[in-house]
Amino acid sequence: MRQTRKFLVKDWGFLIEAMVIASKRLNIKSAQYDRDPEAYLKKNFDAVLNKLGDDLIFSIDGEKAITPRVIEVHFTAVVNKAEISNADSRGLVPYSFRHHFITQRVNAGLDLMTIAEMCGTSPTQIQNTYYHTTKEKMRSNALADYSIVDGVIVKQ
Repeated sequence: MRQTRKFLVKDWGFLIEAMVIASKRLNIKSAQYDRDPEAYLKKNFDAVLNKLGDDLIFSIDGEKAITPRVIEVHFTAVVNKAEISNADSRGLVPYSFRHHFITQRVNAGLDLMTIAEMCGTSPTQIQNTYYHTTKEKMRSNALADYSIVDGVIVKQ
């Protein structure tokens, strides 16, 4: 069986929604849920986080993980909704989201150690699996000590 993968992302909007849903499921009471979930979480973040612990993300009851079949059904629906016509020939699977996310972080210029820590893997694994050179990277590296002045490439 494959190891469960974890990764952390700073996305306040997603975090608020996910934690409010989890708080309701775990019966963490508050009258602020529907009126102002952001204020509720700012006030109760540590308490909610402590109660959630290592709670499963993909679970209906928090006890048992959703089956791979259910994940596949929903993944197929997402791919269809996104109108990715060549998904089958590209071999897209739910794990493709992780691959895309890490590749985007690499292409955004984050250092490999930061990405590795965020995604629970090694910098070597990130480099070997996710680092892909692009024409833009090649161009940027080739012109690293040049700049464009009045439309002319000039060595710095």
